[in-house]
Amino acid sequence: MLFFGKNKRQNNNRPSDVFFRVNDWCVKHESEVMEIRNYIQIEISQGRKPTSALIEEAFNDREITMPFSAKDLIKYSVIKFF
Repeated sequence: MLFFGKNKRQNNNRPSDVFFRVNDWCVKHESEVMEIRNYIQIEISQGRKPTSALIEEAFNDREITMPFSAKDLIKYSVIKFF
């Protein structure tokens, strides 16, 4: 029993910490977030499926680096798919 409880205590990356980190970064870098949103809207209007890979492609195309993954943007609804 203690073996399974140990893994839970070692998880220092709480969801609320990630949520605040994502939102703080997005508030400070509104222009980058708008560029990503615009890129995604253009690609979806051309028939691409909305996935996290599309957000990764937007990062690479716009040369934007973020301290978190694209899945975090979707998870905390900073980037919404239409």
